Amino acid sequence: MELVGKKILIVDDEPLFLQTTCQLLRNEGADCSTAVDAPSALVELEKKSAEAREFDLVLTDLNMPGNLRWELLQAGRHRWSHVPMIVITGVPSLPSAIESLRLGVTDYLLKPVAFPELLTSVRRALANAVSRPDSAQTVVLSEGRRPADYEEIIGSSDAMLSVLAVIGRGARSSAHVLISGETGTGKELVARTIHRQSSRSDRKFVVVDCNAVVEQQLTADLFGMVLSDRSVESGLLAEADRGTLFLDEITALPLTFQPKLLRVVQHQEMVPVGSKTPQGIDVRFISATQGNLEDCIAGGTFRQDLYYRLGVLSLELPPLRQRGEDVIELAEHFWRLSVPEKNASLQLTPSARELLLAYQWPGNVRELKNVIQRSAMLASSDVLDVCDLPAEMERSVDQGRTMQPVQRGTTSIRAGHTPENSSEASDATFHARRAETERTYLLQLMESSRGNVTHAARKANMSRQGIHKLLKRHGMSAADFRETDNP
Repeated sequence: MELVGKKILIVDDEPLFLQTTCQLLRNEGADCSTAVDAPSALVELEKKSAEAREFDLVLTDLNMPGNLRWELLQAGRHRWSHVPMIVITGVPSLPSAIESLRLGVTDYLLKPVAFPELLTSVRRALANAVSRPDSAQTVVLSEGRRPADYEEIIGSSDAMLSVLAVIGRGARSSAHVLISGETGTGKELVARTIHRQSSRSDRKFVVVDCNAVVEQQLTADLFGMVLSDRSVESGLLAEADRGTLFLDEITALPLTFQPKLLRVVQHQEMVPVGSKTPQGIDVRFISATQGNLEDCIAGGTFRQDLYYRLGVLSLELPPLRQRGEDVIELAEHFWRLSVPEKNASLQLTPSARELLLAYQWPGNVRELKNVIQRSAMLASSDVLDVCDLPAEMERSVDQGRTMQPVQRGTTSIRAGHTPENSSEASDATFHARRAETERTYLLQLMESSRGNVTHAARKANMSRQGIHKLLKRHGMSAADFRETDNP
């Protein structure tokens, strides 16, 4: 996207930043105006609107006079929603990034920002604005209906409608996206949907499993390498140029590799292994994790600056147990996929329906899909009863209802109850109750697996790394559950 003739408003209370940024953009052919605070910017926006010569783009700081409650972004969302806005801030924070994206900004950049990175962001914003869809999609979501564009994402619960709203903003934005959620919640499906609905949909969606390779191999796979005949073998970053690179389970990235990735994300250029010549790229990063990145940052295993770069737009997928009737809708969907020749809808007995809704689904949507596929093969009719579902599901639900105590060492927890020295259940916070339920399930899982992490991971439909992270989070060790010869 050429900048010639594009009207850009730059808003910042730092004179040097205003002067240099304005001059650099003018050198690219842009028609730049400046404002030193939010009130002045609003005056400029009003004036251009009255003259029917509206700005094509706004670059704005957050921390400046007259913008205590982000008045400029608020006004931009309601009155100039068709004008893309890019935030450039020297005081980044996760809340400000989330709120900025909620208010519809196109990108969220950190000072000091290199001009090539800024120029790339500006060009993307202007290019997306040309083909930007209208606000009808947001209206549909606010009225509680699903947009047809997201037909692969099944579910109409409030939790999923909120997710779809964020997906819509992410697809229209050029910002990098971080998707978090338990294993099996559909993180890659959401990433593919964002790519498919974006302006990059005609380019490649490239997947990188950060768990699968060691650092040296990851470097060569991503950056490419110079061969013995001096030709260059392209890497995955080059393959994803002008498209999307999906980094699955980024908590597994080696700490020593993270600065290399940070430079790529920040400057949109890379250097193949064995070369000294930087190669420009245009890649959007969508990352996924089932872990807690903030805990990883606190533990020193993940860089905070990389977190801010990759997580400009953050999206947390709800576990299936929090999605209510979506369980039934998903079951019907997977049934139709499993027995297409019958062309019949799934019929559930009341007891089977109750079991599907009561089960906690530790493996989430992936586990539900496997259960329905297996039941579809074994069921004698289109009516699914409890006897057609795995027996361990009923045992798990019954165990929770009988609230049998689980003990290990000095810890004693009853499923469904808080410990005696804690506050009453009605006063417990959501996070405390969730942590208690998770701990109870983990204790039961490790007890039944006798400390074998591989078996536990298979039962829970999780990765071994995921089990180890849960053990660490709750102060446990797999060795504590292994049987010994001692009485």
